[in-house]
Amino acid sequence: PRLVLLSQLVRGESERCSGKMIAAENTFREVFRHAAREEHPQIAWIAANALGLVAKKQNDFPRAENYFRKAVEIIESLRSPLAADEFRTAFFTDKLAPYQNLADICRHEESRISESFVWIERARSQSLLDLLADSNHQEILLDDASLQTKLDHLREKLNWFYNRLTRPISEIGAAESEIENIQDEIRRHENEINALILHSQATRENFVRRGNNFDLGQLQKALGKKRVLIEFAEFDGRFAAFIIGETSVKLIEKLGSAPEIQAVLEQLHFQFATLRYGTANLQKHLSLLKKRADHLLQTLYNLLLLPLEDLIAEKHLIIVPAKNLHYVPFQALRRGEKYLIENCEVSFAPSATVLQNLLQRDSKVIKKVLAVGFADERVPQVEHEVENLANVLPHTTVLAGASATFAAVRETLQNEFFNLLHLACHGQFRAENPLFSSLHLADGWVTVREVAKLRLENALVVLSACETGLSQIAAGEELLGLIRGFLAAGANTLIISLWTVNDAATADLIGNFYQNLKSESSLTASLRAAQIKFIEQDAHPYLWAPFILTGRW
Repeated sequence: PRLVLLSQLVRGESERCSGKMIAAENTFREVFRHAAREEHPQIAWIAANALGLVAKKQNDFPRAENYFRKAVEIIESLRSPLAADEFRTAFFTDKLAPYQNLADICRHEESRISESFVWIERARSQSLLDLLADSNHQEILLDDASLQTKLDHLREKLNWFYNRLTRPISEIGAAESEIENIQDEIRRHENEINALILHSQATRENFVRRGNNFDLGQLQKALGKKRVLIEFAEFDGRFAAFIIGETSVKLIEKLGSAPEIQAVLEQLHFQFATLRYGTANLQKHLSLLKKRADHLLQTLYNLLLLPLEDLIAEKHLIIVPAKNLHYVPFQALRRGEKYLIENCEVSFAPSATVLQNLLQRDSKVIKKVLAVGFADERVPQVEHEVENLANVLPHTTVLAGASATFAAVRETLQNEFFNLLHLACHGQFRAENPLFSSLHLADGWVTVREVAKLRLENALVVLSACETGLSQIAAGEELLGLIRGFLAAGANTLIISLWTVNDAATADLIGNFYQNLKSESSLTASLRAAQIKFIEQDAHPYLWAPFILTGRW
């Protein structure tokens, strides 16, 4: 029966695309009726969404909206039983259309712009929200002791392969074939770990689900008069921006397209790559390199923010990106002679609902600090960085060098509460396997899943490392990277990097940030002041712009 229904769906879609709307509607109605009767909800929601598209084409918007709502209802009932985070994340891959269609209908009426925004939010970062609500996700323990032992053993072996692969080739004397063998072993061990963890999560009976609790009015009250939230979405192939203020919700459409943004980002990252290995040999070219980067940052500003200027002037901006906008350094976008950060504070959030969730938690004054530093050949100065931090902020516990192990970090956090966790080490983002993105500490590589086990009670986490802010963007704007792990562990706010950082510049910038914080400035104001100090020295944006603040400001 399922194959018959699928074939009828194809026929109905052929009729709809051929303009035979009455025939298509009859076909989809039959599919929906049979799918409901024979309990095939995976087909029923597709038929309901298709019926909505037919009704929309016929300009019957109330009926279209009714069908789209039915599709959403079915989708959310399908998602409800899924316990494993990976399953919930992958679930929305092909199921966003009804939410987008409802947002599209609402956006054409001025009185329903807020409703359009809420529909966009209902499909955004839902799995991350579930993680934030689930205190039991932190311990990945298998019921069978032998399986738990196997998981621990796999992690040890995987770390051995990681360390072997990341050592200089001159040390390991590895031929290309040996490196390929190491990479194959890494993939095999990662797959085995994934399988064990998925088994554990999928069979859980005590999974906590967040449910839909987004309150637009509550968010607007939290924003107040001084802040606006800019949430990007895509309509008709171009980005649009919802501007959420204390008393208003506006929608600005026809901004740049994803391909346009990607083309500029690729050029910008090419420019940044010229400085990746330091500036010592590029001094006479720095002015020209900066001019080229500034031109690209101006182009991005024109594509994304220029049409919003009247609505966002002199406000603290909270950016909720979409698609490849997650890789745009908004704080460094340039208009005329100034960068955006010179005019206002800038912070980020995975979604408005995630931000609202973080704002509902207790806010604690930073009194106790855990500073962790592990140097390797890529970041040789980080241990000095954490030692200097202890001189700036009182009540700082330092774990450096051989003491900077993940085991020590975890034990310290379990025994004592810290408001701030500072991690200065090498980080790597794994685009092909983002949940294995990791930080390098003295006892090996710490992955996203292991980070999620930490006990971070509403803490600020500063990741003074490379690429810590990079994530793979899954359907529904799910962030798959280190950000996910630290938010799941209980962090309220993260300061993270969007690209490979300059070691010396990072030490100066983060040091300035903490000095500003010591004088009781807000987090966003402290980071802004540290970045402006670089700008006043005419520094290349590569040096100061990688760091962003995401979460509670």
